[in-house]
Amino acid sequence: MAESIKLSRINEMLQNPKFQQNVERLQTFKIYPVKSEFPDELVLPVILSKLDHELLSAVSSQLHRFASLILKADGKVTPEEEEMLKKVWELTHKPKKAVPNVKQTEVDSNESLDDVIKELNELIGLKNIKEEIKTLINFLKVQKVREEKGLATQDRALHSVFMGPPGTGKTTIARLVGRIYKHLGILKRGHLVETDRAGLVAGYIGQTALKVDEVVKAALDGVLFIDEAYALSRDGEDKRDFGAEAIETLLKRMEDYRKQLVVIVAGYPDEMETFIKSNPGLQSRFNRYFFFNHYSPEELVAIFKQFAAKADFKLTEEAEEKLLFIFEKVCENRPKNFGNARAARNLFEQCIERQANRIVSIAPLTEEILINLTEEDIPPVNETVKSILVFDPKKEAAKQQQQQPDLTQISKVLNTIVPPQQEEEQPEAEQPEAKQPDADKKDGNNDND
Repeated sequence: MAESIKLSRINEMLQNPKFQQNVERLQTFKIYPVKSEFPDELVLPVILSKLDHELLSAVSSQLHRFASLILKADGKVTPEEEEMLKKVWELTHKPKKAVPNVKQTEVDSNESLDDVIKELNELIGLKNIKEEIKTLINFLKVQKVREEKGLATQDRALHSVFMGPPGTGKTTIARLVGRIYKHLGILKRGHLVETDRAGLVAGYIGQTALKVDEVVKAALDGVLFIDEAYALSRDGEDKRDFGAEAIETLLKRMEDYRKQLVVIVAGYPDEMETFIKSNPGLQSRFNRYFFFNHYSPEELVAIFKQFAAKADFKLTEEAEEKLLFIFEKVCENRPKNFGNARAARNLFEQCIERQANRIVSIAPLTEEILINLTEEDIPPVNETVKSILVFDPKKEAAKQQQQQPDLTQISKVLNTIVPPQQEEEQPEAEQPEAKQPDADKKDGNNDND
């Protein structure tokens, strides 16, 4: 361009106000706006990847080459431009695509392993989980050093089973684990792909394997997290169910991509034990088990305060005491499906609504009034405990048992209405007159008695 146009003309063009306007317009111009959770992706690579088209590799290479030619046009490449080229390569060769019933969480490229460990330590409770993850980190570090020195290493089977009630941090820990594996060099991306039965099982023959393949491809170089995985196994319930096909396909892909994929399955302990035992392939591939416990009342209060702090609220001393009393009452009778942190969040949302009703007519509304949650903002104890445990399976079972008809009572009622039939007396049959025995024989019989 510089050879065909005079330098004075180029300078004149650069100084023209419209030139900068046109540059800004080109930077924001989009031929086809993408509406998805990955709006920055390049449309063509995404489409070709979705279709599994043979031209994906060639098109991706050409797009990357074009970007490289532009950045190297001045004969030099700065470190910032190098990073930009790496990003372009990721966009062209590994396009991200949205998958139905699947949530994807990327890893911050600027964080370190120490940042992840610090975040792990700041989590409330989960003492046993933290210790097990630290042990796993140390083991993997040592294995990596042994590998570098040419020494024998143990098989790094990282597929895991997370067992515990809802709201105890299983998904959060799964995200942290993926990030840890990335910083240890085990996974390239370390991102988390979350799904459940709906994201893996289709309703038609032949479609389930395709769905599993699509989810697995999205999770490559990262962690695939399957919540309530036991729902895939429904032996005896429906012979037409495709959950078994999903399991078999997943097991095959775990073997095919054993160095690129880590799978974590999660759910209630009893159901997960049944699920793992339902297929020998599951038992052989999942050999790391993490047990998540219910939070204590004190931990639930701490979680509540954490929600409050993030939303610029704080509890008064009286409010905190009342909140602790509520959680103590709840924990005395909580069922296995108690929501733990979810219950704390729901209660927090109720409290800020009650606070809004209390302060809306106050004038002026100072910052202190807006921030403080008082004892009055915490709902009544008995009412709150009852609402949190409203779907307690134990109560439902007892209620159903009470509703079962008492057969003994029903029998008594029926007897009062319809008296039982009396057995008719049978007429005695005429008996022939018995002959009187001789006196001698009678005396003899008495001797034998």
